[in-house]
Amino acid sequence: METHSITHRNRIERSIMGDLPDRTPIALWRHFPIDDQTPSSLAAAIINFQRTYDFDLVKVTPASSFCLKDWGVEDIWRGSTEGTRDYVGRIINSPEDWTKLKPLNPKHGALQAQLSCLKLIISAGIKEIFYETSFNSGEKALVRDSFVNEGLVTIKQVQLSENIAKKAASFLLSSISVSDFANT
Repeated sequence: METHSITHRNRIERSIMGDLPDRTPIALWRHFPIDDQTPSSLAAAIINFQRTYDFDLVKVTPASSFCLKDWGVEDIWRGSTEGTRDYVGRIINSPEDWTKLKPLNPKHGALQAQLSCLKLIISAGIKEIFYETSFNSGEKALVRDSFVNEGLVTIKQVQLSENIAKKAASFLLSSISVSDFANT
């Protein structure tokens, strides 16, 4: 199989289904703590990173507080090279505060900024696979639905056969090598 004939998405899907792609899918990511201050500078950093390394998966890495800012959380980046922020304004100070949280609108504020960032990445031609960390299932569904509604992604569920699921579980729970896994 020729390397240029397979897309990043196809390579990952083939691997998940238990087929052998042209090579093992590869992805690495990092935070961009200076560039994540605005959607355009974060998008530019991610686009440059992907164009430099051509990974099979693009992981968008906004500031860890992006999913909290619209509720009023305040944070400060103090120069940590890994992007860690100090939270200086909290919104949960008592158990009752949890009941005060209202659903967020992904078309406003920090969530909208992330949609803008993704649109910029897509407009640069990086369209294969996006993954953005969501730290809870409600937020994940809200963000996923927003992405779909904006036309940013198509959700495709990959069905694993029982045999492939058993292979994956075996691989994850043992110390065999990738080549051993491919030959089982």
